Amino acid sequence: VVEGKNGLFVSMPRQQGKDQKWYDSVVALTKEAKQEVSRVVLEAYSKE
Repeated sequence: VVEGKNGLFVSMPRQQGKDQKWYDSVVALTKEAKQEVSRVVLEAYSKE
């Protein structure tokens, strides 16, 4: 969970490659899946 200038958002895991570029480790296959992951994570985060 990251606090950006427009509020909290969920950042998917990333790894830095040997070329120093960042690559996603996890990719949601659909927009709906990404939204659901974000919703569930932010809901759990707000309970802490």
